[in-house]
Amino acid sequence: MSETRLSLTTALRCQLFYAALVILWQISGKVLVALELPSPGPSPSLTIAGIAFLVAGAMVLTANRVPVIFALLALLSGYAAASTIQNAFVADPSLWPSDLARYAGVAINLVGVAAAAFSMTALAVRFRGRAATPD
Repeated sequence: MSETRLSLTTALRCQLFYAALVILWQISGKVLVALELPSPGPSPSLTIAGIAFLVAGAMVLTANRVPVIFALLALLSGYAAASTIQNAFVADPSLWPSDLARYAGVAINLVGVAAAAFSMTALAVRFRGRAATPD
């Protein structure tokens, strides 16, 4: 396996790890609300969990076949993660049950920002390698 392909595979794994974290966070929040306990974040949503699942599936399908779509999905995911991080510092802290929960959400979304950056870097390396190779 080439070094470039390995880095794109690793970037995809990072994206899937972030999606799994988002899905677990959202579902655990809904379960806690159902048990009449405070959720770890301000608005747990099964819709967000479903969207994360669909985006992850689309990333798996497009990473090696349609890298432009993969790049757009990675950017979308990174933007959502960055927006959520900003929200943690701008929104009313009372929306979270504790500072630990708020910063745990920030940590999860930092994984998303890093995964998006790594994905874009892996794609740039992949296409730079293609551009350097004569057809």
